[in-house]
Amino acid sequence: MTSDRRDWHRPCARGCIGRFKGETELDKSQMTHRTSAPRVSLVCVLLLIGLSASRPSVASAATDIAASLDVIPTPRNVSAGGAPFDASRARFIVTTDRASDRLAARLLQETVRLTHGIDCDIVLLPAKSPNDHRLWLGKTSGFPGNPPAPPASASQRYALSVGAPGVVITSEADAGLFYGAQTLIQLLEQSQRSRAVVPAIVISDSPTFEMRCRYFDASQYTNTIVNTRANLDREIKLLAR
Repeated sequence: MTSDRRDWHRPCARGCIGRFKGETELDKSQMTHRTSAPRVSLVCVLLLIGLSASRPSVASAATDIAASLDVIPTPRNVSAGGAPFDASRARFIVTTDRASDRLAARLLQETVRLTHGIDCDIVLLPAKSPNDHRLWLGKTSGFPGNPPAPPASASQRYALSVGAPGVVITSEADAGLFYGAQTLIQLLEQSQRSRAVVPAIVISDSPTFEMRCRYFDASQYTNTIVNTRANLDREIKLLAR
């Protein structure tokens, strides 16, 4: 007996399978389940693919934030933080009671006054150790309990962390705290220009070279706009950052 193999499992118009007369018709709910299962699986797969494609990665978010920063010099390491900080709600600047740290606090105080029109109070804290340099700009005078640690094995290093309550800077040297304050000053200036909050970031930075310098030959710029006191002051402030 010869037959077409394609007819062995082909459903007929009445719902029966095969060409054997003894077979019964399939239950309609079973047929519906069998035909819809692949479709449901396909929908789930497409949904998972869509969710994974729409979810931004932490690395890409940190890259986007680092690219948007208008800071000189560019920080060595930038990662995404918890929440941005609204600098217009800053009220206190807390720092360790050292001459160099008080200078950084006064520079920061002047910047907040110019950029956001707020005169923050400066609160001094006793240093816990010879290498303890801290600075806090925030809504309250309480210093964070777990500030970020500065990077190890680097000179003039500092760590800066932005959160909803404020911004904290830590360092093991007065120069590191000064440069961390300069980075925060530039973030506040950028916040004022863009009319936005300070982004939620964590910065761990240290210079490649310990000495910052620039060769400037005034004889090459005689009677030009470059050779002026105002531009020299601007160059000095730029290099100090």
